[in-house]
Amino acid sequence: MEIRSIGSTMTSPDGNGQYIGFVSRIADHPNFAPPNRVYFTENESSQPSQSDDSMNAPTREEFNSKLETMEVKMDGRVTSIEAKIDGFMGRLEEKFGRMDDRMTRIESDLSSTRSDFKSLKTTIVITAIASVIGLFAANVTMVQTMLASFESGRNVSSAQAGIVSAQSDIKRQTEETSALLKQLQKDHPSAPSRP
Repeated sequence: MEIRSIGSTMTSPDGNGQYIGFVSRIADHPNFAPPNRVYFTENESSQPSQSDDSMNAPTREEFNSKLETMEVKMDGRVTSIEAKIDGFMGRLEEKFGRMDDRMTRIESDLSSTRSDFKSLKTTIVITAIASVIGLFAANVTMVQTMLASFESGRNVSSAQAGIVSAQSDIKRQTEETSALLKQLQKDHPSAPSRP
């Protein structure tokens, strides 16, 4: 069975009768029937029969029933789409709710981190001040120790000078006493001498 075309042909915009691009491939397909073409098989005539007229005109009831059927189908599709959209929106709201919770946790973590940094800053400042005071105290202690050592050395020096002076006084007195004893022995020979 061969299908042949009757009616207008599709031409390119420049009118040379050739198809353009994918339209050429579609139009050459045997099952393709653009609205302005009518296809007949070899056994059919190009003249419409009387029975075709009654088949082509639907009654008002048939037309209304088809419209109602299409309306019911469209309502079902719209309801299905609305349900899908409602489900999607519900999931989105749930995700946004979780994101809000996360953002709240992040904000609280940031505020606690800020307070931790403030307390860390305070700790660093206090530590720095304490270190300066400690270094000052160590310096004062070292200076006091050096002064005490100097004073101690001066006192030891004066004590040693006193000891040397006392030793020289003792030596001088010992020599004087010895000289007096010798003179007494010369003056009184009968007195016992010391060994």
